[in-house]
Amino acid sequence: MIRVTEAAGLFAAFLAVFAISARYRMKAEHDSGGRSWHPIVWGIVAASLCAAGIVAKSGLLEAMPAIVALACTAVCAATDLRAGYVFDVVTFPAMVIVVAAGAIGGRAEEVFVGGGTAAGVLLLLFALSRGRGMGLGDVKVAAVIGGGLGAVPSLVAIGIAFVFGAAVVCCALLLRKMKRDDAVRFAPYLATGALITTLIRGVSQ
Repeated sequence: MIRVTEAAGLFAAFLAVFAISARYRMKAEHDSGGRSWHPIVWGIVAASLCAAGIVAKSGLLEAMPAIVALACTAVCAATDLRAGYVFDVVTFPAMVIVVAAGAIGGRAEEVFVGGGTAAGVLLLLFALSRGRGMGLGDVKVAAVIGGGLGAVPSLVAIGIAFVFGAAVVCCALLLRKMKRDDAVRFAPYLATGALITTLIRGVSQ
């Protein structure tokens, strides 16, 4: 129980730091800091808080990269939905913390392989779509997810993100809630994929 409480506290702390950084950047560049988070984001945050507690069963230090990744993706989902951007002031510090936690826990190689694999997949898709299907911000979010969860789980998370994204876009097109040339904000789907993968991984441990 103590370990779960500590994991929840760490998640909340990282979430607050990332959210404050994102809020400052949005106020400075987009003047949208006064609006509240999208209801979907609050759902992601609540579920991620539970996932952080579950994954901490394996040990707080071992779970640290995943906890940071969950907090980072939740904030990136919020900024993407609200302003259409994923900010470096969130993803870059998250990458540094994930690498540091992995190195301290003796998992530096796993972190680098995971981050490189996930980022490489989305970077390839970014290049093939010439930036129309997703942005470089999504690539950075994928790098954090890969470093936090590992290579194979991050690929599962990306797969889930694409399935959810495709389903939502298809429904929106059928209901005429969006047009074919409308931009798809992908960070919320990446956050959902990371969350589901972490929950499955935590429960199966």
